[in-house]
Amino acid sequence: MPFDEALALLPQGSRVDGTADLFEFDALFGDDPERVFVHRGNLAVSGTIAIGNGHDEGYGEDGLVYLIDGDLSVDGPLHFYNDGYYVALLVTGSVTTENLFCSSECWLLVAGSLTVSDLLVTDLYECGSLRVQGSTTTRAWLNTHGDVDIRLRGDCDHGGHVAADPAAVLLPEFLDERSGVAMNNLVAAAYADRSMTREPMR
Repeated sequence: MPFDEALALLPQGSRVDGTADLFEFDALFGDDPERVFVHRGNLAVSGTIAIGNGHDEGYGEDGLVYLIDGDLSVDGPLHFYNDGYYVALLVTGSVTTENLFCSSECWLLVAGSLTVSDLLVTDLYECGSLRVQGSTTTRAWLNTHGDVDIRLRGDCDHGGHVAADPAAVLLPEFLDERSGVAMNNLVAAAYADRSMTREPMR
């Protein structure tokens, strides 16, 4: 779908109108994308889902934009991982998942609400971004880097959300001295449906 037509599918409060900077295509790609890949309607996924170009060694292409014109629900963990390239996912509705891991140059915009029943983990780098226009609900949010673009409830103040101390949330095997979170171990445990958190959290 052409870029302008796809952008028009976003709710009014989420659209780029010349003054808003909710999705700066030119900052990511240098130019507007030639087209956007669009899925119309709600999308439900059962089980684990891994998206982004970081999951396939040797693969990468800038300028790819995917848009779900509806809600995205994942009955399991969702890992969005871009490595060295910017592939963006826009969801016009809400996102619901068991665990959400946003890694490296992940670029995710949720125009509705974000509901994560267990862990929301942001391990972003450079221009990686998570932006949620509606409410965000999660058991715990863990963030490995302070100077990254995370906008919960559409604002840079994270909508009042405060990232938790990993040591108070995670079991010792998932802690890392440098970043606080051993991301690879944590994602692998989520894929295997293993316990990751202290019961109860401290």
